[in-house]
Amino acid sequence: AMETTVTNVGQSQTRPVIIATAVAIVSILLIVFMTFLVVTLTITQRLGRLAFLTRKFAAGDTSVRAETIGRDEIQLVATSMNLMLENIVSLIRAAERQRDELQTQVEKLLGEVSGVGEGDLSVQAQVTAGTLGALADSFNYMIEELSNLVVRVKMVAGEVENGTAMTLERTTQLVSSADTQISQIRQATTEV
Repeated sequence: AMETTVTNVGQSQTRPVIIATAVAIVSILLIVFMTFLVVTLTITQRLGRLAFLTRKFAAGDTSVRAETIGRDEIQLVATSMNLMLENIVSLIRAAERQRDELQTQVEKLLGEVSGVGEGDLSVQAQVTAGTLGALADSFNYMIEELSNLVVRVKMVAGEVENGTAMTLERTTQLVSSADTQISQIRQATTEV
């Protein structure tokens, strides 16, 4: 009797099990789909926006910032990215300021030393504590040494001029002495 009862399970008894199994499968699929939607909306899209932001920043748009919504790890990443972007922008601005200051110092130095090209060796570049201070000091030293060299060349040229004048004077004396001797020889020849 038991065997007959067990083997005579009908549709009325298996249908609820099949329906319950189908409902369970649909419920599991619905839960998986809902989890997928939640992950997509909360993680994937926000990470995609962060990636897009980094591409825009890399392309040169320094005004972009990440949205800091929520209290999760992605919000921490977004906040850290915003701080990093602020630091990068401040470093870029500092580098631009330094470049502008250096360019101003170079232009000033060139203005100060432009007279050297025209022969003015009294020019002195202003020595500052800035980046070009050592260069200005070296330039001043070079101009001073060049000026000293010019003074020495002038002194040597003066000595050469004096030596030449003395040589001319002695040569003139020798010529005069030779003329006197020639005239004395003529006189002696005439007397002889």
